[in-house]
Amino acid sequence: MALTVRINNLRFKTIVGAGDQERLSPQEVVVNVLMELTDGSAARSDDIADTVDYKALCQEITRQVEAARFSLLERLAGQVLSIVMSDRKVAGATVEVAKPGALERADSASAAVSSRRGQ
Repeated sequence: MALTVRINNLRFKTIVGAGDQERLSPQEVVVNVLMELTDGSAARSDDIADTVDYKALCQEITRQVEAARFSLLERLAGQVLSIVMSDRKVAGATVEVAKPGALERADSASAAVSSRRGQ
């Protein structure tokens, strides 16, 4: 059984941007994570030990990213992906990071990265 877990619209502020003005104060970013788990045992067991503790994962993503500075959304997305993939229960993941208001005529700009264990 395949099992996926999503974290939708995790919001926090961090320094992100290539321009000097963008780096003066933290800006909101929105993170979406899609995780494919190594097995689907949590769907049968109802035991948190069989899945990713997504509350703890959100706290760790927020802690690490808020403490860092990034020039590029791509690098920020890569950092979040590293955090997600550090959990051995995750077989693969896609992370998308959006920066609302980054572009004048668009809702946001975003970057997405993906990885599978063993690749």
